[in-house]
Amino acid sequence: MKKRRKQHNPDKRAQRFFNNVRLWSWESMRDEAEDIRIAHGEAKVGMVWRGLNQQQVTDLANKNNHWAICCRALCKAGDDEWVETSIRSGKNLKVNDFAEIYDQMRAEVMASVQERHVYDCGWIVQSFNQIDRTDSSFELKYLGEATYERRMQWLDAITKESSEEQRAA
Repeated sequence: MKKRRKQHNPDKRAQRFFNNVRLWSWESMRDEAEDIRIAHGEAKVGMVWRGLNQQQVTDLANKNNHWAICCRALCKAGDDEWVETSIRSGKNLKVNDFAEIYDQMRAEVMASVQERHVYDCGWIVQSFNQIDRTDSSFELKYLGEATYERRMQWLDAITKESSEEQRAA
């Protein structure tokens, strides 16, 4: 009798690949042509973090996974720069479905700092398999610089988003 092998399961393969992935976006990072927020991503392959293309990021955002979620505000007052954060974890979530969670976390972060010190606000998520990674310092990755131009882009982006919300209501 021939030994029967298990059939290939693409979901299991995806879980192994997406076990250590980061996605992030800032409110100032907008595609002007399509007027949408841009997300970036990277996956850990072996010991190296490899950048993901936009299609892979989009696919990851639409796939259920366990995510450590961080809302962060890049702040600056004088010469001092810092990051205000709110971190949570969620299991079996799609990144595209955590808008309500992000809004709550954003409100917490913005309440802890004066808005005049905020230069940009955004999120970063990191996947995990069984061990929750909320304490892995991933929230400090890809901050960029707190510049006047970035603050103006952020203010422009939140103005556009609030006017879109008012039109939708």
